[in-house]
Amino acid sequence: MALADCIAEGTTAYQDEGPQAALPLFEKQMKTQACAKDPILKLNYARTLQAVGRAQRDDMLLCLAAEAYISVQGATQTPDAVKDLAGDGATELLDHCAGLPPDAQGNAYTDALNAARSAGHERAYALATLIYKAAVRIDRTRMEAHRSLCKLLRRRGDKFSGAAHCEAWRTIITETHPPEVHTETSTRLPWILTGLAGASFIGGFAAYILAADASDDAFAANARARATDDISTYTAADNDQKRAVEKLEDLQATSWVLFGVGAAFTGVAAYYWFSNTDAYVLFGPGNIQFNASF
Repeated sequence: MALADCIAEGTTAYQDEGPQAALPLFEKQMKTQACAKDPILKLNYARTLQAVGRAQRDDMLLCLAAEAYISVQGATQTPDAVKDLAGDGATELLDHCAGLPPDAQGNAYTDALNAARSAGHERAYALATLIYKAAVRIDRTRMEAHRSLCKLLRRRGDKFSGAAHCEAWRTIITETHPPEVHTETSTRLPWILTGLAGASFIGGFAAYILAADASDDAFAANARARATDDISTYTAADNDQKRAVEKLEDLQATSWVLFGVGAAFTGVAAYYWFSNTDAYVLFGPGNIQFNASF
């Protein structure tokens, strides 16, 4: 696609109807593989973003414009005069992006992530990369854009830039999970809960075994009662059977209660082992890290 084809439609719309009408046309060309690397298109896209961003007071568009200007400066085939224009635009906008208040910064970052994901879904990977970079410029301390750039740039063959964002992603993960300081009580508590869970299960199994013995006694007493014609022997056997059945029911109820208590202690112990104390799982670029100290 020739240079004129990349900018003609947007330029005409800019001249006739203004930047608001031109922006989607330039963006459409930025989504095509043939035009995405064209520095003249990027310059026009950046200037249009800047004009619309100022008119709408849209911080995300202004920061994306800054990133587009920087991309123009970094392109090897960009003429020096075009680089100078891009440098002037970038300087002003970078100061604006660096000084965003927290609320505006958070909103701009979210808007950038949404726009980048939308471009990625359309397979406009060059534009998605540009927008993710704008998100990083808006807030370097959040990991979402670093994570996406880590994956996207490595997939596109830019291993050097991708590695930088992978490392930033890894660093942020580490910083958000600092080593925890635990008191003696918090360290002992999971062990106590685990011991109680084990004791409950053992008690439940013991009650279950005794219930099985009581069941055998009930069957034996029933057999004695059915085998005799003597009323006193029958009465004694029948009483033995009733006592065995009562014992069986009590032991069965006890075993189920103890199993339930053991399950409850197990759940609480697991929570403390994996949430409140010394064990956690981290998912990072190219690895899964499991840390536990018992």
